[in-house]
Formats: sequence, C-alpha cells, structure tokens
Amino acid sequence: KEWEKWWKNPQQVQLYNFMAKDNVPFHSVIFPSCLLGAKDNYTLVSHLSATEYLNYEDGKFSKSRGVGVFGDQARETSIPADVWRFYLLYLRPEGQDSAFNWDDMVGKVNGELLNNLGNFINRALSFCTKFFGGTLSELQLNAEDKKFIAAVNREVQEYVRLLECVKLRQGLRTVLAVSQLGNGYMQANKPWALLKGSPEDKARAGSVINLSAQLVGQLAVLLQPYMPQVCEEIREQLNCPAEVLSCGNYFERRLPNGHVIGQPSPLFKKLEPEDAQMYR
Repeated sequence: KEWEKWWKNPQQVQLYNFMAKDNVPFHSVIFPSCLLGAKDNYTLVSHLSATEYLNYEDGKFSKSRGVGVFGDQARETSIPADVWRFYLLYLRPEGQDSAFNWDDMVGKVNGELLNNLGNFINRALSFCTKFFGGTLSELQLNAEDKKFIAAVNREVQEYVRLLECVKLRQGLRTVLAVSQLGNGYMQANKPWALLKGSPEDKARAGSVINLSAQLVGQLAVLLQPYMPQVCEEIREQLNCPAEVLSCGNYFERRLPNGHVIGQPSPLFKKLEPEDAQMYR
C-alpha cells in the first residue's frame, strides 16, 4: 500500500515526468486519459519535461552499430560519475538537439570544472589553511562585500527559478556563474597582498577568506542535485555536518567565526585530449 501514497494522492503529490520528445503524446494524453477513466483517484502528471535528441559527434547514437558511448563504457573509463553527470547535464537538449563531443567534453571539464569551479574552491580553502591555520577569521562586511553578496543572491534566485521550471541545463550554468563570481571576488580583493600590509589589511584578508568559504558552502548546496559526490567532498573539506548545507533560496552564512575547516584537496583532475581520443 505504500505506493498509493504517491500514485493515488493527487492532493499532496506533484508528479514530474522526464522523457524524450517522442514519448510526449502517450504520457501527456493517452496514459492520463486511462487514469482518469479508471476513476480511482490516481495522481496525474503535473510537470512533463521532454528533451530533444542527444546526438554523438557528427552522427547519431546507435547501440546496434556501436556508435556512441554508453553506461557500461562510461563506467570503465577513469572519468568519475559526477563528471559524466556534469557534462551530460551541461549538454541536456532542452530546447533543441545537442551533440556529445569528446573534444568539447575535454574543454568543458578543464575550463569549467577545473579552472573555474575547482579553482575557486581549492584556492579559497587552501588559502585559509595556509595562512589562517584552517580557522575562519571574524567576518566584517564592507560595501563591496555587500554588493558581491547581492550579485550572488541574484544568481541563486535565478537558479531556484530555473530548477522550479525544470531548466536543468541553465541551472547548472548558473552554478558556474556563481563560482566565477567567487574567482572574481578573490582576484579583486587580493588577500595575498593584504596579508603583507597593516593589521587592518590582515583582518580584511581574513574577512575575504571567510566570505569565500561561505560561498564554497553555498556552491555545495547548489551542486547537490547535479554532482552529489562532489558535494560530499566539499562538505568534508569544509568539515561541517550535512544539515549545515541544507537547501535555501539565498546565499546564507553557514559557518561561524572560528570554524575550523578540513583538509583541502583538488576536486577535479585535468582531462587530457589523449584520454578522449582513447575513449572515442
């Protein structure tokens, strides 16, 4: 009877369907009509997310002809599952057909995951460990910090809106925009230079790193639907319980002053063109 809590509970359940575009007529018209005809209080689909086609390189996927890369083959590569999730969701054909391309995968992994997202997270946490003993200094916000927080909040609000509309591809790109803001924030404030200055400059460097660490926590929350294993690695590096990284609609301060983070380490490895050629 447990299934009836979901499939015979239209008052409390919102049913999301995910499928390719050729399945839309059956799941949007025929099957709901059958359920309505049964007159047995079935939950009807409320949100239907259909994609266009994902092609392979310059052609189409074909299991029978061995054209493409499939789950069993992906598992045998050295590429982590979360990296596969990232690239496939980055390509998700939501508005038009898209194509899996090995060279493009190399570029996206190295450019977006390694040099953008991974760079910011590792840079912020490693700086905290090297210069502050892994301890978050007192956070004192200035006007520029507040502008930065407002910019992050705009992206977080857009992320929430996109996921509520099941725009997963654009939602992921919004996460990358947040990490790009983080890279820009560190570059603009130059905490490495502030540490060579007055006591006030050194305190400012501590605030910059504290706020950067808070953004790392926010990124872990945003990444959870897309890259759950990476999210868990970030949580361990932040040394915080899972409930601290609960979902919210705003950029929140999740770590108190004096919090001691864990051991930072790179989240991603470079994907070499030779690897892609070998897997192709």
